Amino acid sequence: MTDNEQNYYAPTAYNSEKPRNLPPARDRSEDGYFLNKSLGNPINLPKKSHCREYLAQRTPGSWYKLSKNPGLWSESPSQEDGPHVKVIWGSIFEWPVFIRMLNHIFGIFIFVGGAASVALYLFIGGLRGAMVMIEFLLIPTLAWATIRYLTRKEPKLKTDTRFFRRTGMVSIYLDKGKRQEIPFDEFDPYVSFNTGPSGSSSLILNLVHRYSNTAIGYHNAFMFEDKLKIEWEQLCDFMDISRPLPETPIYEQCRHWDPVSKAYDEKHNRPSDYWHKMSKKDIQALTFHAYDAVKDYPWGRTRQQALAQGWKPSEQRWQEEQAEKKRKEADQSA
Repeated sequence: MTDNEQNYYAPTAYNSEKPRNLPPARDRSEDGYFLNKSLGNPINLPKKSHCREYLAQRTPGSWYKLSKNPGLWSESPSQEDGPHVKVIWGSIFEWPVFIRMLNHIFGIFIFVGGAASVALYLFIGGLRGAMVMIEFLLIPTLAWATIRYLTRKEPKLKTDTRFFRRTGMVSIYLDKGKRQEIPFDEFDPYVSFNTGPSGSSSLILNLVHRYSNTAIGYHNAFMFEDKLKIEWEQLCDFMDISRPLPETPIYEQCRHWDPVSKAYDEKHNRPSDYWHKMSKKDIQALTFHAYDAVKDYPWGRTRQQALAQGWKPSEQRWQEEQAEKKRKEADQSA
């Protein structure tokens, strides 16, 4: 580690290449059936990223939007404040998170249900019937757009959980403004199952402290276990100072502030505007290939073992697709 990195990262920063010799986790058999059931089952994955197909976490459209306006912050991040400093896990019980979640659900009902209703009224009552339904949807749509505009900036949270890359610590809200900090490497990932009112099931990512009953729940649910695992990997990648920041548009504006990421980018000649200059078509193609790469990944194996077994990362799949298209175009023009 260079002098710059030593000065930037705290001695407590997490480094998967130099793991601490931690004692075994406490025996949870005495915690009772219901507590253990709520925590779920441990995920037997290391605190080190291997698959790294983070594009599979979002839709192609959202990645393209982020690439043109990198980051989730209303202003360009500074050295001391930006996505490279901390990852935030909000609570759905906080008003800023709840209103965003509610507005997202509301938007789905408006646009999906509204479109279906307009089509139905068009079929039953013709153009006049469709116009009546459009007028009915106008006020809810304006309300949705207004809330979306008012909540466009980064929310100011109080009871959130914060993961700090520079220190390797996890800051957990306790009560009345008090917080507790625990080293990231003392948490283990668990998966629990959640059944909704309609009978649909989803997966919840929980981080459980090895030596206490402290547990952190991720605010979003997952339909597939692969997506949950890639979320855990991205968190590990973010906290691990032996690795650069995760390769997504979110971090593009601030990679130069992180010494490890800056050194990695210089060594590999990574353009500072790699995602910003990428076309929508290419981002879409990479995202779909990332979906397939995550689905095919042999979880529990290292990246080297996966590659040796024939697994292909999204970049390789994309390059092979481009090469195949060029070959076909050359055959057609010959």
